[in-house]
Order: sequence, then structure tokens, then C-alpha cells
Amino acid sequence: MPFLWVALAFVMANAMLGIMISTIFKNEAIAMDVSFVYNSPAFVFSGFTFPIMAMPAFNAWYAQLIPYTHFLNAFIKGMEMNTPFSFLIQPTVNLLVFFLVGYVITVSIFMFRNKKVAV
Repeated sequence: MPFLWVALAFVMANAMLGIMISTIFKNEAIAMDVSFVYNSPAFVFSGFTFPIMAMPAFNAWYAQLIPYTHFLNAFIKGMEMNTPFSFLIQPTVNLLVFFLVGYVITVSIFMFRNKKVAV
């Protein structure tokens, strides 16, 4: 049951990143292309097919920018290793940071486009 919170944070992070990308790009085709380019290396850079510790520094850094990396880390710890929820808190917080960053950027773009910026 604790893993449900990790899965919920993962879904929220991915949904918000998708909303953010579609807000940034007005054309649907370009938004889909950008999403594809951003998410296509997820399996390679997430540590699923190749360990992150053995990657070059830039690749390991890029892996941290993909929500799937943090979800996979929590999945392995929670489901495969059967660790307590306290070990899943950091990956869950990382996923929530993805959500919050996407939310702030999306709201900022909406406010800027509608010129209703209030101080």
C-alpha cells in the first residue's frame, strides 16, 4: 500500500510535465515531438538497462531529469527489495518536485499569456 503513494506521485509528475510541454508549445505536433524526444531515452538513462553509476557524468545527470528514473528507483526498493516506506520517501519527494516545477511553469505561462499578472 505505501507504494501507491509513489505511483500516484509518478502519475502526477508525468501528467504535469505533459501539461507543461503542451502549454509551452501551441502546436500539438511539436508538443508531441518534444515529449517524445524528452521521454524516449527513459529506459536507457533510467538505470533499467544500464546502471546509472557506470554511466558518464552527463548521462547520469540527464537521468536525474527524467521522472522514470526516480520511479524505477522507488519501484526496485519497494517492490523488489521490500524495504520500508522510509526508503521510498526521497524518490517520492523527487517526483513531487517534478510536479511542482511543472505546475509553477504552467501557471506562469498561463498568467503571462493572459496578461493577468498580479503582484
